[in-house]
Amino acid sequence: MAQYDDETIIVYQAFRKEIAEYADKNGKFGGPLYSFSRMTWIKTNFLWMMYRSGWAEKNQQERILAIRLSIDGFLEILRASFDSRKDAYGPNGPQPGKFSVIIYIWYKRNSAQKQEHG
Repeated sequence: MAQYDDETIIVYQAFRKEIAEYADKNGKFGGPLYSFSRMTWIKTNFLWMMYRSGWAEKNQQERILAIRLSIDGFLEILRASFDSRKDAYGPNGPQPGKFSVIIYIWYKRNSAQKQEHG
């Protein structure tokens, strides 16, 4: 459930309050608490981001930013990534040379609502 048009897509990212406030004020990421080398997660589904961030109550995930990326930029991120389901692990664990800065994870059931069957 991504929001997109012909030129852009919106992704969501959780941050601590101070980082989000800096980004909002300056229109870019940075500031004393931001690390360009930190692991980060972006999601195209706002509800899924809210669920995974504990409804913006988890430590250092108190603010959710909507970030508009160009479609070309988003596709470049995907091209530079690998699929966590099949590329990173073989029968003996992590495989040499199979690591990338960008990993995508496909959630089979990315529903924030628990479903019971019976």
